[in-house]
Formats: sequence, C-alpha cells, structure tokens
Amino acid sequence: MISERPVVLKDLSYLQRRDFKVHGGQVGDQNSDVNYNNISKQIDEGVKEGFAEAEVVRGVLRIIKPGAFKDMLVNKDSITVSELKGFLRSHLGEKGTTEMFQELMCARQSDQESPQQFLYRMIGLKQKLLFQSRQASTDISYDHKTIQEVFLHTIYQGLGTKHAGLRQRLRPLISTSQVTDEEILRQVMKIISDENEHQRRLGQPPRQKATQAHSAKVETGDGNNNDKSQDTASDNKKLQTIQ
Repeated sequence: MISERPVVLKDLSYLQRRDFKVHGGQVGDQNSDVNYNNISKQIDEGVKEGFAEAEVVRGVLRIIKPGAFKDMLVNKDSITVSELKGFLRSHLGEKGTTEMFQELMCARQSDQESPQQFLYRMIGLKQKLLFQSRQASTDISYDHKTIQEVFLHTIYQGLGTKHAGLRQRLRPLISTSQVTDEEILRQVMKIISDENEHQRRLGQPPRQKATQAHSAKVETGDGNNNDKSQDTASDNKKLQTIQ
C-alpha cells in the first residue's frame, strides 16, 4: 500500500514556482524591441515576488541577443540587479531624471497634436519621471508634489493658442494638485465634446446664409442704380428729339 504524504501549505509556492521571464521583446546591440522602463518594472516585480537576484539576472540575460553587450555582461565576475539596471539604462539610451524634468517643464503641444494626444504624452512623461525618481540608481530624485505641479503647469501653458477656450475652462480643475489624470482627461473630453456640439449648432450654414443675403442686397442696390441710369438716358433722348 502506497502511503500518501500530505503537502505542506508553505511548500505550495515552491512547487508552483516558475522561472523569472521578461516579456515584451529582446535587447540587441543596435536595435531593441523593449524599452528600459518596461524591463525595469518587470525586474522590480520579480524581486517583489521573491525571485533571487541571480534568477532575475539570468531571466534578463535570456532576452539579450548575442553580441558585444551580452558578452560584456556574461563575462563579468558578478553583477547585482542594481548594476544590471544601470547597464540597461545606459545601453537603451534612457533619459536621466534631470533631462526628463526639463522636458516636462518646457513641453508644448505640437501643431499635429490634438489636446488629447498632448495630454496623453504629458501623462506618459510624468509617469516615466515618477518611476525613475523612485529608482535607487537615479541621478536626482524629484518628489511627487513637485512633478505634479510642473505637470499641471505644463498642461495649462503648453496647450496651443487655438485652444484658449479649453485652457480657460480647464484652469479651475488643474488649480489643485490633488486632481487625478483621469479627471483631467475626462474634463478635456467633455469640453471638446461641448465645443464640437456648439460648432455644429452655430457652424457655417448660418454664416453662409447671412453672406448670401448681404450679396443679394448689394446686387439689388446695383440694379436700382442701373434703372436710374437707364431712365436718365431715356430722358436725354427725349430732349434731343424735342430739339
């Protein structure tokens, strides 16, 4: 008779354990399918889930294509997760916090961007800066309050001049730093929807009718002048006949 050995609950996590894997693409010497932020977040999640540093490093090395960069990492005697992230950031050309902060401060809406697209871009830049500021290996860290205040200031000042109405209606909402990205986006969408409805109601057709009415009036005035000229010519002919 085969005896059944009960499974200890604390062993379940070990039995179900998987290898640490990085998803999203590969890293090459010249081109990469995945950016630094993506890899860094997955590394942090792996550490939180209890993977050892050696397991995390092996998982990252598996997505690096053969080449000079991988050879350099493999040939190192030892490497920590923090060191690996530093190498990845340099190799993938990730901007430092100072550069990103300056970019957030000076950003403005491009001619090809809609207000929504500009907002999406600024939210993404803010999230990158917040994430980088939390990293131990970062050059300079910026607190959440400072980043949020600069973000809100840029949203107001960076919108194009043709969106002056949107800026004014958005100002009360973004005057408080506690406002969320979702609230700003929802308000922007509502303002744009209201403006589009306003344009549909008061759009081109009424203005075209007014222009046509004005043109008809001018033509009528010209017609009266022609009639007067014809009457004058007729009177002159009569005078010549009498003479």
